[in-house]
Amino acid sequence: MNQNSLILLFERGGVFMLPLLIIAIIVILLAGKSFFDIISQKSKNKSPVTGINAVFLFSGTAPLIGIISWFWGFFIATTTITTSMLQNDISGGIICDGLEQSLITIIFGFWIFLIGIILWFILHAINNKLTESS
Repeated sequence: MNQNSLILLFERGGVFMLPLLIIAIIVILLAGKSFFDIISQKSKNKSPVTGINAVFLFSGTAPLIGIISWFWGFFIATTTITTSMLQNDISGGIICDGLEQSLITIIFGFWIFLIGIILWFILHAINNKLTESS
């Protein structure tokens, strides 16, 4: 996939793609901050577990937004079907626009969730290993 097709995919995902992108950036930033907090242990009185659990929390919101977008896409598809049936102009392309939007966002939301959970497991394992050794 080239860069133009990724941008086109992002645009076809609809209005819910921007919040999902923001959540993905937050998850990556929180994971990086938690990693540096674990490695440096600069905050002795504050546990890095809070940041690690924030990665889990934010990555868990991504599939929820994807599911909300899935319902929104089906709403758009059914509204379009109803409108086009009244005008006797129903076609597969009209129906697929709403379904495509809903599927793109839910897949993107689950990818964010999967990446966030993998990062959470890695950070959790590193934190447990370092706390056991000290």
